[in-house]
Amino acid sequence: DESLHDDLKKTLKSNLEEFDRISDIINNLLTLNAFVRSEYISFGPVHLIKIVETVTEKLKGLRERREVTLTLDTVDAVVWGNSTALEQIATNVFKNAINYTPRGGSISISVKDVSLYYAELAIADTGIGVDRKDLMRVFEPFYRSKRSKERRRGGSGLGLAIVGELVRLHYGQIAFRSSPGKGTTVRITLPKRDRGSGTHIAPIEP
Repeated sequence: DESLHDDLKKTLKSNLEEFDRISDIINNLLTLNAFVRSEYISFGPVHLIKIVETVTEKLKGLRERREVTLTLDTVDAVVWGNSTALEQIATNVFKNAINYTPRGGSISISVKDVSLYYAELAIADTGIGVDRKDLMRVFEPFYRSKRSKERRRGGSGLGLAIVGELVRLHYGQIAFRSSPGKGTTVRITLPKRDRGSGTHIAPIEP
């Protein structure tokens, strides 16, 4: 409503941003309860390109408001997993990339087969990055780096912790590389379906 006073607009915008932050916290806590603490998770073949399409469309409005460009480079890789959990993984990482990338920055998402048994989802941004001393703690619950705390749109510190747990439940691996002021790349490697038996294949060797 263009007739609203500027101060009221600012207050309403701030309230909406806070509601969005609270919603993220609630969704992450629900995920933590439903997946990380559950002994029963349904696995099956999941098309990663469908996960990417769903997540990028869901966060399209946020990305466009922040004037961040998106580049996609995907193939139709199929992994053995839970589609809801994989969507949560992609959502948390992609939303982090958007929130910590300055206006005019860019994000790239790729999906590719890395071997006969594994596929990779990678999300790279040109954001503020993470200091080396914080890299080993980014997957700790409720941990937020100094750079993150200085941002007005800070998260709860649960997003990457949940990503790490869900990747572990999929017998996958996650690599987090970042450089302050240059950006962050998150690479998630996930096992494919065993075409012979249709069962979960062995975890990646360290």
